[in-house]
Amino acid sequence: TDVYALGLLLFEMLTGAKPFPTGGRTAWTLERTILEEPAPPPSSLADSPALARRLRGDLDHIVLMALRKEPERRYVSAAQLAEDVERHLAGRPVIAQPDSVRYRASKVVARNRALVGGAAALARRRAACA
Repeated sequence: TDVYALGLLLFEMLTGAKPFPTGGRTAWTLERTILEEPAPPPSSLADSPALARRLRGDLDHIVLMALRKEPERRYVSAAQLAEDVERHLAGRPVIAQPDSVRYRASKVVARNRALVGGAAALARRRAACA
């Protein structure tokens, strides 16, 4: 429950909204929704397109992993959740994101933009000379 509660807190901090709004619902309906329906991605409740872009991807996946209905599919501890947030802030791959070569490569490129840009410019120049 600690990880789930932290996921709710992170959701609200990122969006300023609750994942399961209470407006107009009976307690029974709200309880069923919370227990049975998956939480929406935080980016879907962002109040601006710029915020939605920043939340889309790693942050959506981190929050949704913390809010999974099945406890065994959530982070095993609050420390693991915090570690994933730190990985996101450092531009490193997060465990909440499905692992793929493309995802990992995009993280390397994002962390090393100047190096990748220089290598691409050098490659273009060599190709033009050949």
